[in-house]
Amino acid sequence: DEHSKALITLAVWNDTLFLSSLNVMDYSVIVGIDEETNQLVIGIVDYIRQYTLDKQIEKWVKSQQGIEQPTVIAPKDYKVRFRNAMWN
Repeated sequence: DEHSKALITLAVWNDTLFLSSLNVMDYSVIVGIDEETNQLVIGIVDYIRQYTLDKQIEKWVKSQQGIEQPTVIAPKDYKVRFRNAMWN
């Protein structure tokens, strides 16, 4: 329903904003069903990677190889890409 979608959207928006503010990138979403309540459960996982110098260099190297969109991107850009992927 629309209320549930709004709650999920707000949670994803806030969580990605928080992770980006900590300079974190490369996280994923996990979706499951709570067997006791039969409700959908969503969470962001794998958020332990900060955008450090080695990741900045990796992005630069990959961008020089002519790859369309490097998979390693800055946290602000990752936040936007993640949000877009959730709803498109």
